[in-house]
Amino acid sequence: MRQTALFIASAMFFLIGCMGGSESSTFDCAAHLAEGGTMNSVDVTMSEGSEFGRDLLSKYTSLALTTDVTVLSENECKMLPHLFAAAAEMDAIFWLQAFGDKDALLSSIEDPAIAEFAKINYGPWDRIDGNASFVDGFGPKPLGANLYPADMSKSEFDTANALDPTLGSLYILS
Repeated sequence: MRQTALFIASAMFFLIGCMGGSESSTFDCAAHLAEGGTMNSVDVTMSEGSEFGRDLLSKYTSLALTTDVTVLSENECKMLPHLFAAAAEMDAIFWLQAFGDKDALLSSIEDPAIAEFAKINYGPWDRIDGNASFVDGFGPKPLGANLYPADMSKSEFDTANALDPTLGSLYILS
């Protein structure tokens, strides 16, 4: 199960990287090939931003994902925009699950390096530092993130989930 979730997450990030932030509903394989057939990469080696923000970003490195799209059939090329749209929806859902309102958070952060770090971590908590907050005004990450209300304890959630297993299901929407 964990390997499947990691595969899905990897595929999602691959597809989001392939989108390059474009909202376009079409994907031109020929144009993609003309551009070198590579995916866009996130540059986390920013020179702007505070020293604190740059120190946070130094925990990560850029990685360009590449692929040879010449092996794709015409139908597979036609399928790509649908996969990109699905990946964008999955990304938006993950933001809601991990934090909440992505745009409100990012617009509240003035330092571009810290904003980039928030994008990487899907919120104001550092995932590789025990979910420590790195944005002023945010305390510890709620135990349930957005899976259950912040004022609900885990034991209360577990009790409710025992009565209605769809509450904690990764697949069933209640």
